[in-house]
Amino acid sequence: MSSPTLPVAMSPAASESSDSPHILDAPSESSPGSETSWSDVVDQGLKFPIADRDLKTHLAELYSENIVAKACRTAGRSLTGVASSTGTKKTPTGFPETVSQSEQSNGQYEFREPDFWTCGFFPGELAALKERCVRFPRYTGLDNTRAIPVSQLHSQLARSCEIWLEPLHDMAARTDTHDLGFIIMPALQRDWELTGNLRSLNTIIKAARSLASRYVPSARAIRSWDCMLKRDISITDIEQNAIIIIDTVSSPSTGFNPADFPDGGLEAWLVVLGGWCALFCTFGLINCVGVFQDYYLRGPLSDYSASEVSWITSMQVWCMTFSGAIFGRVYDSYGPRPLLIGGTIVYVFGLMMTSLATEYYQFILAQSLVSSMGSSAAFNASLASVSSWFFRRRAAALGIMVSGSSLGGVILPIMMTRMIDPEILNIGFPWTIRAVAFLFLGLLTVSCFTVKPLFAVAPLLMTEATAREDPKLLTWINGLSNGVDPLHPDYWGDIGHVDQRMVETESISFTLLSNPDIVLNTMSQTARNNLVAWLSGMNGKRMPENNWRWFRVLSNLALTKVLGVPESDVQTQVDEDFAMLDSFYVGEGWSSDGLWSDGRAQADYYSGSFAMQFAPLLYVSFVGGDGERVTRYRRHANEFAIKYWRYFDRDGAAIPFGRSMTYRFAMVAFWAVAALVKLEALSMPVIKGLLLRHLRWWAAPERATMFHTNGCLSIGFLYPNMYMSEDYNSPQSVYWCLKSFVVLALGAGDGFWQCEEEVHPADLPSSAFQPAEVIWPPRQILVNDSVHHYLLSSGQGTVKPFKAREAKYGKLAYSSTFGFSVPTGTLLHQLAPDSTLAVSIDNGESWSLRQSPFDVGLVQVKTLDGASSGITSRWKPWSYLDIVVDTTLISSPVTFPGWHFRIHKLNYSSLPSWTASLQVVDGGFAIASTTEKGLFFPEATEVDFDGTECYSVSAKERRCLVVSRKGASGIADLSSASVAEQLATSAEVLRPDPNTNLMASRTQIPILRRKFLPQLGNPDEFIVTGVFASGHPCSQEAVCSWNAPPTEISFSGGVWTLT
Repeated sequence: MSSPTLPVAMSPAASESSDSPHILDAPSESSPGSETSWSDVVDQGLKFPIADRDLKTHLAELYSENIVAKACRTAGRSLTGVASSTGTKKTPTGFPETVSQSEQSNGQYEFREPDFWTCGFFPGELAALKERCVRFPRYTGLDNTRAIPVSQLHSQLARSCEIWLEPLHDMAARTDTHDLGFIIMPALQRDWELTGNLRSLNTIIKAARSLASRYVPSARAIRSWDCMLKRDISITDIEQNAIIIIDTVSSPSTGFNPADFPDGGLEAWLVVLGGWCALFCTFGLINCVGVFQDYYLRGPLSDYSASEVSWITSMQVWCMTFSGAIFGRVYDSYGPRPLLIGGTIVYVFGLMMTSLATEYYQFILAQSLVSSMGSSAAFNASLASVSSWFFRRRAAALGIMVSGSSLGGVILPIMMTRMIDPEILNIGFPWTIRAVAFLFLGLLTVSCFTVKPLFAVAPLLMTEATAREDPKLLTWINGLSNGVDPLHPDYWGDIGHVDQRMVETESISFTLLSNPDIVLNTMSQTARNNLVAWLSGMNGKRMPENNWRWFRVLSNLALTKVLGVPESDVQTQVDEDFAMLDSFYVGEGWSSDGLWSDGRAQADYYSGSFAMQFAPLLYVSFVGGDGERVTRYRRHANEFAIKYWRYFDRDGAAIPFGRSMTYRFAMVAFWAVAALVKLEALSMPVIKGLLLRHLRWWAAPERATMFHTNGCLSIGFLYPNMYMSEDYNSPQSVYWCLKSFVVLALGAGDGFWQCEEEVHPADLPSSAFQPAEVIWPPRQILVNDSVHHYLLSSGQGTVKPFKAREAKYGKLAYSSTFGFSVPTGTLLHQLAPDSTLAVSIDNGESWSLRQSPFDVGLVQVKTLDGASSGITSRWKPWSYLDIVVDTTLISSPVTFPGWHFRIHKLNYSSLPSWTASLQVVDGGFAIASTTEKGLFFPEATEVDFDGTECYSVSAKERRCLVVSRKGASGIADLSSASVAEQLATSAEVLRPDPNTNLMASRTQIPILRRKFLPQLGNPDEFIVTGVFASGHPCSQEAVCSWNAPPTEISFSGGVWTLT
């Protein structure tokens, strides 16, 4: 074979017409055995410096122009074109493995399939050539006098490496081979070291975790092959047997990366200072053995021999060093701080006791045991901590620290001797020891503040760096990559019109926007492209005209800010969605969940924490700046916050209202995101209190019933309950509660974590608190009185076919203590008509419950509290009948705490001829109805609020009260006697079906029954119902309130008066 010439760069014309990329080529494919010798290269003028001549032979074996030529030619000719969105991509068709030594091979490589265990070798060879160009360019045998300069060789090798390394990234997830190290490391380790490519680093980490999944603890080795059938081997069950070869046996590991050690800096040297102080105090005092021995023999222990006295200091040294075996374990579990603080206290205490000792046993206890234990804790913590901050300078750092003991050994004996000596200072041994103890207290305090470990053993918060390597995080990233991959079995499917997948995009978008580096550095380029395609699939699709539009806005924000999609590609869709979302605004910071109309009037938790405030504030957080939209959203959120706190009681409980109550503590997510963007309407301590009190309310032991036995959250509220669920709920839906955890995005040093919680806004000293306030956008009156926290509601409803919509939007009142009930069937006890009106025209065979009120307005109310407002509305039980019910809701929380009043008037000109009567049931709050032993309440004629038992009382003067360990719920007819008699009004306790109420599985509802007889006509007077509830049944205030309802409710001149 003829000797090849040096490789030359392809000309532009050649590169345009060739299928190969612009890389080096060579005129032949000679085998390595026939390469040009390095001596020939030297003879051609590439001389080495004298000092390098001894390397010629070795370099000729490691790196020659023939090897370069052959590698580059192979790299260029072993590619095939693959169509992609950016044009034709080059990818390897196979991976070179070996060169046959037969003459027929002509020195050509034999290729193997892309997933074979040797596929990493050839990319590794290219990476090694690139490394030589970067790190040792003068050893390449090239200079600018040759046909190709080193810089061009490096550039073209970089292109080759980029192409040949790409397939390796997708192999990191393989768990079917023990050869991942051969596949990944030769090329990607060099790529990371040379270029700092985080993708290569993360691929290496991912491969390491994949390889670790094959670890067999009992064999302390990596499983080689899963199954093997040979003449002498039969392994078919990987759970019971494992094949181990020498390649996969675990080898010793350093367990650390030297680059992780700071090896200097202020913090590191402060740790050395703290260690120096600790050793000055601990081992420095040990060097004073002679001072103690001399004083004891001449003073208090003169009756003892020198051998006996020496036991005091000998035991002190022994205890101090032996205790390290104990304190080392403590350090591993809890870090240095407990050891330093505890050791300082014990050490100083021991020295103080030594100053008071006069007997031999006292010196043994105080000096030999107590003080030595304290000093051992302090010096062990310091010594271990300094080692974690230094690697290359560790010896110097430890030497400086240990010098503290030497200096202490010089200073302390001189100081103590002079202080004890009667001819010098003569302050005596006791005060000398006390002075030393005070000195040590000061120095060890410095140690307590400066000594800390670099590597936290059990950190409470993950840093970004540890998160990137966290196996649980990688599991989620792999799930995300698989879910958006159309070729993967776990593909979620394309996003269609009005598709539930649209909802899931919010959490994905939030992850991308809040942690772009963590996500993108662990995803391959292919996975990122798939993610872009999947999220973009939502654009142009039909969506519900409600809060869902925010999902698309946030997804498009993630596409443009994180995934590199041009804003022009999505701007039209974003503008359309913003225009619709802006149309939902109804004033005072509130937005309804969809355009407010007669057929759809919804302003529940979707208007706040679930979506319509939560999502805009996320947008504000990620967009930043002070543009018009950002400023407007902040203004709306501040207006909203001023009154939204009223939905939360002093103990943290929130009032359940509306749909999707299975999201539970997502109700408080508004306060979490308010902390994130630093809203100004309420102070940060107040926001923190509102957020954390609510989370603590849910975390209370009695609410553990919301979990399944496997620890997963159930669909339900305080217990598993499918009756209150939505048709779109799944076992995963409940975890929208984690929206309230967005506050964890705040750093540990943020003011939110540093400030103290403030009391409930109603209890602030500066608060001009009114116990009742109208919030007009949701058509509600929020009441925070002394015995009960609830809201009165009129004006909300929807024609959308939501499950139990009458219960979730149409009731007259909702309570943070008693929640609300949902139906299980059509009979009255199955409808569970708490806090609502139920009407029947067929003698109770079917019932219509209040829903979709209209003609909503405010009315003036005059009470002893002063002037306030009530809320009025109208309702038609049946659209085909001329029956309209007018209802006015009034509260007077100061004069009549616990009470609210319902004033009804039925308007009808006639009833169907077949109707015997029109029955109306007015329900109070549903209350838990079982004793501590699970038994139903016994009935009684009187109620003992102070008793330990729970009783129910019914049918007494048109009044009914239920008292239980959860509170008290009652109802009373306050109509005139004539109206009550005409309507045959009666009070009773209704036992609804189990699992109808959100708060308790078994409840009782106090109700009033009234009967309208067609032949008597429509009553001219109003029907008045008083509803009482208390969350504190044993309080004297509750007793007084129940026994003192208003004596008269009148209407005159458009004003209601309560007296």
